Amino acid sequence: MSCSTHGSKIDRIQVDYCRTTTVYPRTAKERAHWQSFTRSHSEHLILDRFSGTLELQFELAPGCSVTHKYQLKEQVTELLDRFSEGALFADSYPQTELGVEQTDGEEYLVQDPKRSTAYLITIRYRGNRERRISGSYDKNRLPADYPQFMRPIFSLIQEFSFGEMIFPEVYEKRRWKKGELIYCSVVFDNGLKTYYYRTEDDSLDAGDDVVVPAGSDNHLSIAKIVKVEYFAPADVPFPIEKTKVILRRCTEDDYNEIG
Repeated sequence: MSCSTHGSKIDRIQVDYCRTTTVYPRTAKERAHWQSFTRSHSEHLILDRFSGTLELQFELAPGCSVTHKYQLKEQVTELLDRFSEGALFADSYPQTELGVEQTDGEEYLVQDPKRSTAYLITIRYRGNRERRISGSYDKNRLPADYPQFMRPIFSLIQEFSFGEMIFPEVYEKRRWKKGELIYCSVVFDNGLKTYYYRTEDDSLDAGDDVVVPAGSDNHLSIAKIVKVEYFAPADVPFPIEKTKVILRRCTEDDYNEIG
C-alpha cells in the first residue's frame, strides 16, 4: 500500500461485482438452432460517509433490478473509521493496467469455461484520492483481509434486512383472549425435540431466546421459542400443573452466565 493512503480517512468504498455464465446447448436438437448464450449478473455495494448510507444494488436482467438502501449514519461512519485505521487491503496484489498482477501458481488454477466472476473495489480517501483493486471474485484473487471487510457489513445488513411486516409470524399472529393460556414450544441447543412451557408474556415470539428451568433439578437453561399457541384451559396440550413456566427473555448477562 502506498504511503499516500496509509492511515488516510476513507470516505467511500464501492465494490462492483459481475458474474457471467455461458449456457451451451445440451442436445443435438438444441445445437441445430443455437450455439451458446451468456447471462450476466452484477451487484454493487456502496458505503458512503457523507450520506451515511449503505447501499446494495442487484442488476438481475435487463429491466430487472433491486436496490436496498440503509440510512445508518453512525454505523457507516464507525465502519469506515475502522477500515481507515486498519490499513484496509494493504496486502492486495499489485495492480497492472490489465488488473491484478498474476501470482505464482496461477497456471495451476482450474478455469471454468462456463462461469467467470470479476470485481472492482474503489476506495475514495479524504481529498478525493482514489485507489482501485480488481480481479476475479474468489479467494485466490481477493485481498487476504476481504472477509474482515465483508463480515461486519453482512451482519449489519442481516440486522436491518427486512423489518417485520412481511413475515407470516407477524401478520398471522392473533390477539390474546381473556382466559386463554399461552403455551410456547421451545428447543434446546438447536435440537429437534420440542418442549412446552407456559408464559404470561404475550410479547414473546418464535425465534426469541428465553431462560427456563430445565431437568429434574430445574437448573437454568437457555431455550429458543419455535412456536407460540393460545389455548382455553380445557384444551391445553399438556397439564397446566406439570408445565413449567418461562422465567424471562434472555439478556446479555444470561448469555454470558448461562449460555
